[in-house]
Amino acid sequence: MRVDPLCVRCGMGAETINHMLFECPPALQAWAIAPIPTPPQVFPTDALYSNMAHLFWNLPDNEDLVMYPWLLWYIWKARNYKVFSNDDYNPQDVMESAVTEARAWAAVQTLNQKMTLPKICYKYNPEDKILNF
Repeated sequence: MRVDPLCVRCGMGAETINHMLFECPPALQAWAIAPIPTPPQVFPTDALYSNMAHLFWNLPDNEDLVMYPWLLWYIWKARNYKVFSNDDYNPQDVMESAVTEARAWAAVQTLNQKMTLPKICYKYNPEDKILNF
């Protein structure tokens, strides 16, 4: 079985992780419309580790910018939909899905911080081989 090394979304480059997440035209469009700064010659580049370093360490401290993990995830999912279902998702839908999921996650984190969970104390007795609560 022959596997085509070209990107299934654009057909223009080898389908590397970096190409798929950062260089493929639909991915580039998603990054361009996202609230994440994309300075030319800095991000995105042809180096996966440089791109990830930019996202991890070079973004300003801003709540709107922490959505990048979800953007990466939805770019990846859009690629998988193309591969397995031959469905194309446009970059605007990809970015909006990422923003929606990031906001949902942030809301749950806020709720979790407000909740206090009871602490369970236990004492381990090695002779009993059971936990005593």
